[in-house]
Amino acid sequence: MIRESKTHQIDSVIATGQAEGMRSMDSSLLNLYKEGRISKENAIIYSSNSELMSKKIERGISNA
Repeated sequence: MIRESKTHQIDSVIATGQAEGMRSMDSSLLNLYKEGRISKENAIIYSSNSELMSKKIERGISNA
């Protein structure tokens, strides 16, 4: 994919491959936040899409 300049497809391939054990960085960050191992701020700062991460965190808090 990278050699073919199709890097824009990597996120969807990872999402599709979750059953095989693939995980995105954002998914890992969200899990670390939920476990209390990192702060909300660090999860947002280091995510690839800070707005989306912020929304996911807020959704998780309101569902708890």
